[in-house]
Amino acid sequence: MSQTCHDVQVRQSLHDPHSGSSPGSRIEPRIPLVALVGNPNVGKSTLFNGLTGAHQQVGNWPGKTVTRRSGLFQLGGKGAPTGRGMDGTDLAKRSPVSWQCEVLDLPGTYSLEPLSPEEAVTCQVLADREVDAAIVVADATHLERTLYLALQVSELKLPVVLALTMIDLACSQGISIDVAKLATGLGMPVCLVEQGDRRSLERLMETVRQVLERADSARGGRASPQAESVVGRALDQAGAGAPAVAAPLPQEGVEETLAAASHRYATLQRVLAAAVRRRNATQVSDQIDRWALHPWLGYFILVVVMGTFFWLTFAASAPLIDALDQMVRLLTESTRRWLADVGGGRLPAPAIGFITDGVLGGVGTVLSFLPLMAIFFFLFAFLQDSGYLARAAFLLDRFLHRLGLHGRVFFVLLSGYGCNVPGVMAARILDNPDDRRAAILLEPLVPCAARLGVMTFLVGAFFRGWQATAILGSLLVMDVGLVALAGLGLRRYVLRGQMTPFLLELPDYHWPSLRTLVIAAWQEVRQFVQKAATVILVATALFWLASHLPWGVPGDRTIAGWIGHFFALGLGWIGIDWRLGTALVAGALAKETTLSTLAILLGTGSAAGGAPAGGSWTAVLQATYHPAQLVAFLTVFMLYFPCLATFRVMQTELPGVDRRWLWVGVTTSLGLAIGAGAVAYGIGRWIW
Repeated sequence: MSQTCHDVQVRQSLHDPHSGSSPGSRIEPRIPLVALVGNPNVGKSTLFNGLTGAHQQVGNWPGKTVTRRSGLFQLGGKGAPTGRGMDGTDLAKRSPVSWQCEVLDLPGTYSLEPLSPEEAVTCQVLADREVDAAIVVADATHLERTLYLALQVSELKLPVVLALTMIDLACSQGISIDVAKLATGLGMPVCLVEQGDRRSLERLMETVRQVLERADSARGGRASPQAESVVGRALDQAGAGAPAVAAPLPQEGVEETLAAASHRYATLQRVLAAAVRRRNATQVSDQIDRWALHPWLGYFILVVVMGTFFWLTFAASAPLIDALDQMVRLLTESTRRWLADVGGGRLPAPAIGFITDGVLGGVGTVLSFLPLMAIFFFLFAFLQDSGYLARAAFLLDRFLHRLGLHGRVFFVLLSGYGCNVPGVMAARILDNPDDRRAAILLEPLVPCAARLGVMTFLVGAFFRGWQATAILGSLLVMDVGLVALAGLGLRRYVLRGQMTPFLLELPDYHWPSLRTLVIAAWQEVRQFVQKAATVILVATALFWLASHLPWGVPGDRTIAGWIGHFFALGLGWIGIDWRLGTALVAGALAKETTLSTLAILLGTGSAAGGAPAGGSWTAVLQATYHPAQLVAFLTVFMLYFPCLATFRVMQTELPGVDRRWLWVGVTTSLGLAIGAGAVAYGIGRWIW
């Protein structure tokens, strides 16, 4: 390839140092398994989404809590590659649909010496040769750092293809890459992958196919002794997923590891000196960071960005939520009329009410949160992929460090505003076990999108104008303060382990792929819909039955009324009556059911002061509750027991002896919720 940026973008021929060898003729009897390997922030997830699209499966590795993502790629069909392959044949003349493979997205790692459970999984899969080939993804703007892993993987004697990403950024920074020399120096095929270019993906996978065909004759090759020794020792220290940072290497192990690392870096310097040319160019990222990371102005920009983030989430989702709510109401009323007509008047009214109000109405209310969650995770993925979220963590590390927390805890807590389940799972990025435990225990105190939706709806229905904004803002500020105090108490007095230094790579700014953002949001929304179709559906239906059984009795004398009265005995002193108590119980199963349960209970009982049940939310709420009662309820709801799904994930993420911390966290959150609710109720009584 030419050494100009123009040729980097135009010529996409594939280079390989072994192009003279003939490809093998044996066809694999099964679908090959190809692993994506790379450092964090090199575009690996974007490449995975581009290769697999919606054909993805998400689960856990056997016996571990680390997420396993895989998907199917099919080579051929529309958009088949053009040009010539490594064997010299015209790619356009090949069979349209000829080959497919399973693509496995391994957790990001900087080397094959793991420092976290996720990195240990990557090392174990590669060291045990559980995959047929590996695609090492490297950032073209940071080849010195990202190619170190490529050399380590090649030493394991796996079929390897190097995929260079961020080509457009490399060109803008004056970086020119001679792909042929780079492939020859590294001893592996090199392909350029451009964002949004399907043909570059096809060429990459065509190269993988040819490499796999050629590899049959060399299946018996063994990894180099140095690679086996270093990787094996690191995995022994990592054990069953524990971080490999506690036990120091013996002296001979240290010398061997340093010697191998020095040899790799010397190789990289020699290869890059021949294959890469740089022109002096002012980087856009550096210009932006002069303002974004400014000691004072940076925090102002952070507040503006995060404020815009949450404002867009609620402002953009509001009309969509209203539209979905109207659709659900129309569906409910149409179904009610249809059931009455089909039954000829013989279908019991309780059965019609159960189907329309208990099932359709309840689940419909829950599904109205879909726009809120979709927009939140879309914007969250945008901040993360664009590179700004890493800057935000860097700015907040100073304050988090004073609380005894790691700067990366910001990632964990922010993702919890969408849903606490992925927020708890995001704690895996923390290497320090005590940091990980603290982040998991703090996560339930972060109001997820469902809680924020319920709070926003009730505050907007009860209060008006600036008063509603002030109350919701005060609740969120109080929550941030309580999370900070709880974090300080956990790391200073309970989890008093050693603090780890905050090392964070600041990736270059770039415009994320729309496809990647949509897939990221869709994966979160799909999990929410699956939960709505199981846990939420059952919970809503059961609470509808509980609010109507025994038939014909007042709402406060039903099963739900008995449950609510039981909790009102303990929480009545802070204004929580039997309806609000029952809604809290429903929210313990799934936060989304709180609103539908409260709607059912307010529709079956009689309002305070003799006001009729039903009507608009504003009329019913204002006729039933004092403002202080509602503020106390919202405070408790914001902080108390996590939903059942979050609780189950916390159990998984805190196994064995760590399970005791789960109950400490649950008990603490309940205590904080009741205490804060009491304060809010007292202040509300004083104001109103």
